[in-house]
Amino acid sequence: MSVRWEQADAAAAIAESSDGSVRGLRDAAPFAVISDGLLRISGAADLEAEGTNTLTARRSKTDQEGEGAVQYIRRSTVALVQAWLDAGGITDGAIFRRLDKAGKPCGRLSMVSIRAIVWKCAAPASR
Repeated sequence: MSVRWEQADAAAAIAESSDGSVRGLRDAAPFAVISDGLLRISGAADLEAEGTNTLTARRSKTDQEGEGAVQYIRRSTVALVQAWLDAGGITDGAIFRRLDKAGKPCGRLSMVSIRAIVWKCAAPASR
């Protein structure tokens, strides 16, 4: 089995282990998207929904002009992102957002926050 498919399987297992809460969905979604799209953390911080199974990274290290790059993701990841958007009531703007004390999405997640989420999600898989 190739490393890419092993990584995808690990990301799917982590996403499926989400408890279904708003926070659980929010934490699992960026991990799965980063894995599917082979994105850097910085690319995940600036994503927009683009279509049925695509996301657009508006800016990235390799796209200094900001033309955007389409990222294709698996249907299971699309379903996870859609569950997060539905649970959070997000209809436009940044996909990944902070949660306030009441568990409601507010401002955009920073790269530092996304990195912390990815590390938290990956920790059980590395044991």
